[in-house]
Amino acid sequence: MSRLAPPAHAWRPWRLYTTSVEMVLANNYDGKGTEEEPFLVDWLADDPENPQVWPGFVRWLQLSLIGFATLSLTAASSAYGAAQPDLESEFHVSGEVTLLGISLFVLGFGAGPLIWSPLSDIYGRRTMYIFSFGMLTLWTSVTIASQNIASVLVFRFLAGFFGGVPLSSAGASVADMFPLRQRGIAIAVFVSTAFLGPAVGPITGGFIAEKAGWRWIEGYLGIFSGAVTLALILLATETCAPVLLRRRASRLSKDTGKVYRYRWDGGATTSPLQLLSRSVLSPWKFLLEPIVVVLTLYMSIIYGVVYLNFAAYPVVFQELRGWSQGVGSLAFLGIVVGVILALAFVVFFVNPRFIATASRRGGPAIPEDRLEPAVIGGVAALIGLVGFAATASPHVHFIAPIIFGAPVGFGVVLIFFAVIGYLVDAYSVYAASVLAANAFVRAAFAAAFPLFTVPMYENLGVHWASAIPAFLILACIPAAMILQRYGTTIRAKSKWATRAEKELKAIVAARQAAMLSTKITEEA
Repeated sequence: MSRLAPPAHAWRPWRLYTTSVEMVLANNYDGKGTEEEPFLVDWLADDPENPQVWPGFVRWLQLSLIGFATLSLTAASSAYGAAQPDLESEFHVSGEVTLLGISLFVLGFGAGPLIWSPLSDIYGRRTMYIFSFGMLTLWTSVTIASQNIASVLVFRFLAGFFGGVPLSSAGASVADMFPLRQRGIAIAVFVSTAFLGPAVGPITGGFIAEKAGWRWIEGYLGIFSGAVTLALILLATETCAPVLLRRRASRLSKDTGKVYRYRWDGGATTSPLQLLSRSVLSPWKFLLEPIVVVLTLYMSIIYGVVYLNFAAYPVVFQELRGWSQGVGSLAFLGIVVGVILALAFVVFFVNPRFIATASRRGGPAIPEDRLEPAVIGGVAALIGLVGFAATASPHVHFIAPIIFGAPVGFGVVLIFFAVIGYLVDAYSVYAASVLAANAFVRAAFAAAFPLFTVPMYENLGVHWASAIPAFLILACIPAAMILQRYGTTIRAKSKWATRAEKELKAIVAARQAAMLSTKITEEA
């Protein structure tokens, strides 16, 4: 099969590879080419336009772009925290009010996916990434000119709301490009960047605030997101199979006069408004599923604890120890080290073990095989939080609580890696809706936790206030252990998990039949 590259003057980054026109036209499509029975378009065997058969360096380049976008977004959520003293002084407001800038940003990128995720299935991942980061750059830059705290808070919410596409669509992009056996490492890279950002943000923000003030924090974040926007425009490639195949069906219909449609759109067209309304309403029904409720609560508490630390660390390292903003923010390096170690652990231990487990089963692994890292991560995070609570006092050497940040970062990444992988495998065709509901709920927790952190430390003292997150994690660890042991039975009784399994099998069977038909056509 030949690959016809676009002419140099018509280079289009969203379409790096083209499939032979002759092969596309000659394929034996299901259907009759009429409105009632349109030809059904799907990938051909070894189709060059299929993102899953692209060269590895192209797929990893795309994942790197998404990773940098996620890093930029999550760093913007936490770097703002370093601006608090300046904001309080300039606008004469309390710390609780300025903290709303973190909470509203996080709430925004939790709510945004309910709209942006389904739109990426209509207009394409690339389009939505560029739109999202263009808007993030705009609202972050506008924040610099704010003359009152209300403007700062409104612009922060809008920046989070419009900028949240990487958090909602990265998992879908991974599924677009990577087969099941390669997906674990790709998910681990995404999760790592999602937690590196919140840890790195306060470090850069702390030194900028110390030297140049809060407006330059927003300026730095605007430059960062602007650079990512430019990289996306120049290098991002469309990966969404439904979008690519709908475009192919449209071209075929125009060129031949027959009616072609993407296979899984069926015989009827669906308007963008219908798809959007269905996708916005769809996630909430999954919150009635026991598996989704338990794991969403688990992830939400973990996420809340992560953002609680952005309010707790300044208390422990700046207020109690008298460190400056810049030096105090370096305490987050412990969490950064833990995140990096977790990524290495997944690459060199978890993923090979998962592949070996699948081989022993003689077929694909089951979703419960994903959950072992969640148990390990829960125990690691618990050790880190208990250690931090015991050593947070200024009478203990500063290196101790910083070191205990490492198992927290390590554990959080493993938990998210495992649970996201489990939900994707267990709910397959409904995974996007499940993760959208999950993202909104955990963002609500993350928005709320920082608001009560400072009063909690003032009323309970440093040791007990630091211990409360550890108690929450301790209560959550059994959830992963129970699902690891009994998840297969629970899924068999789950309405949506069983339906997802049946629909996925039907899709795989239909796609295999279509590819077999293509091979027969080629041989003929």
